[in-house]
Amino acid sequence: MPRPRGIIAIFWIAASTLLADQYSPPSDYYKRTISLQGSTLDSALNATIRSHTVRTYDQLRQDLAVTDRDWAFPPPENSATAITKILLVYSEGWSGYSRSGVWDSGSTWNREHCWPDSRGVGQPDSGPDFSDMHHLRAANPTANSSRSNRYFDVGATFSPVTQAPLANWTSETWEPPDTDKGWIARACLYMATRYDGTEANTTDLILVETPPSSTTGNPPQMGRKSTLLLWNRLHPPSLWERRRNQLVYDLYQQNRNPFIDYPEFADVVYEAPLGRETRQTWRYRHFSLAELDNETVSGDLADPDGDGMPNLLEFALGALPRAHDPAAAPALQRTSNGSLRFTYRRQRDRALSAINYVVETATTPAGPWTSLTNATETLTGTVGTVETITVEPSAAPPTLFMRLRVTR
Repeated sequence: MPRPRGIIAIFWIAASTLLADQYSPPSDYYKRTISLQGSTLDSALNATIRSHTVRTYDQLRQDLAVTDRDWAFPPPENSATAITKILLVYSEGWSGYSRSGVWDSGSTWNREHCWPDSRGVGQPDSGPDFSDMHHLRAANPTANSSRSNRYFDVGATFSPVTQAPLANWTSETWEPPDTDKGWIARACLYMATRYDGTEANTTDLILVETPPSSTTGNPPQMGRKSTLLLWNRLHPPSLWERRRNQLVYDLYQQNRNPFIDYPEFADVVYEAPLGRETRQTWRYRHFSLAELDNETVSGDLADPDGDGMPNLLEFALGALPRAHDPAAAPALQRTSNGSLRFTYRRQRDRALSAINYVVETATTPAGPWTSLTNATETLTGTVGTVETITVEPSAAPPTLFMRLRVTR
């Protein structure tokens, strides 16, 4: 039987998280969390970040002008607390996105609660949650009012707000611009972990799929949980967000948002207990916290085991980043009846991490390569969260080259 004359090429697209050592947490800050997941990790994070220094709501008139600054306009004499221009949440794409941070009684900007007062925060308003800077941002008053107490989700029914032209909204939901989605997701994740109702003047804040339409009685529920988890994955912390987290820690509250330091915590708390594998749970299992801070070891394009497959592909194929795993590589063979069979592995929960797999074919190694559409695809096995897939073209020339393209 002639051997198939095929080649396998694996391609990837990676968007690496920008890490800056000066904004990383102290080395022992998360020492309580090692090897934990689910509710036990959530409790350990709560113990780490609770009992912070509480700022008053009035003090935020000055504080937010420091933390939310537009770093394209350095403060005078590079002072850490000098007031300069600030960036307004929701308002990207509007000419007023960057505005003076000088407080003018709320005419230019006011204080926006990411987790609304009417959804459980500040009962009464003297609690530490009401003025917690990790979920408060400077906002244009009109954009703030338009968002109101809507929970976060995708969708668009109403016309865009002039002061928030890239935001989409419905009668119950608010979708911020992409620039804000990651920060907002991590702000909500922080609030749900930080506040469990055991402190005076606070309630147990919970992320749910569908928060109640009525906010009578201030139900302590916020969402949409799955959307916020997805935004956390798709929009990793920016340099601006990491710097803001550090400023809140250094200058004001002396606590951090753990989901900015390690976005992996979110899926380890919420998805791992359900038996789901995401890029974040995979990274958390295979790398230490110190290594997660080191892109040369844990980054998408890093290859710590030197087997030629970067970490993103190791995850996508259900392989091991620490050891050569030849069984994870796709394979091409000719069957007894002369047809071709292409076999590869993929993550069962690939949609959670926006991982796409496409089998492509060509008649020469130089291409052109096209997606294989006329084929039979079969699920032939599952081990844990990894599926094995076989693909057999319905018709193929004697010489056919096949490859797997993996993107996110």
